[in-house]
Amino acid sequence: EVASLTVECDPRLVRLFERSIPGIRAHGFSRHKRGGRGYYSYPWLPEENGPECYVEMGSLPFILRRPHCLEDNEQGYLVPEQRQVSAFETQIKALVGTRRAVGISWTSSVRTAIRNAHYPPMPAWKHLLDLPGVCFISLQHSADRAAIEAFMEETGVQIETLPDLDLRNDIEGVAALASCLDLVISVATATSAISAAVGTPTIDFLANAGSVPLINGRDTFLSATRRTLQKTPGDWSSPIIEARSIALDILRQT
Repeated sequence: EVASLTVECDPRLVRLFERSIPGIRAHGFSRHKRGGRGYYSYPWLPEENGPECYVEMGSLPFILRRPHCLEDNEQGYLVPEQRQVSAFETQIKALVGTRRAVGISWTSSVRTAIRNAHYPPMPAWKHLLDLPGVCFISLQHSADRAAIEAFMEETGVQIETLPDLDLRNDIEGVAALASCLDLVISVATATSAISAAVGTPTIDFLANAGSVPLINGRDTFLSATRRTLQKTPGDWSSPIIEARSIALDILRQT
């Protein structure tokens, strides 16, 4: 047992963590970027009687010598604010009617040649977004209306938006919205991680596994996430086909 447990996190996550994990204290990190790197300071740490040890959360299974297995958190471990959830449920019901509500995010805010290689190009999405009986809702935090319209024109699919929600800075709102959706299909971003963490079935696209620990395409930290990987660099046809099959299975089961 420990006398106290402090979690350092993105400032946008503080309330969400404290609500979801009773008994902890959460502190938003203090960070500034220089030369493309993040530099952190810790003004909240007391000079005396502070924490006795520090550990990165993702390393705990290794430190505790736990077997490489899926976490039992497919239903999520983050708890969104209930009033926001209720408000989004009302909005989504008005948008989708009898259709299924599917969130979608197709890129991140960082657009470089290296980062773009990790995202399926817009034409590829056309072969995934013909899911029957579905209403797509934008989770694309970096897209203005023009970008969304360009995506709709390229794919031929209607994308609904919730204009009053700041998808970049209001992580509490993103968590609440994601919890109301039947499925999220996204490139691997913070938005897709939040979606899985509140228990919404989530499909991620990865150009390569990198440091993500996977078991049969499942994320070992976020069990609600199914990840699709390129078999050949630059070829998104196989991940798109796989994602469509997974999406159909999920929508049939929920």
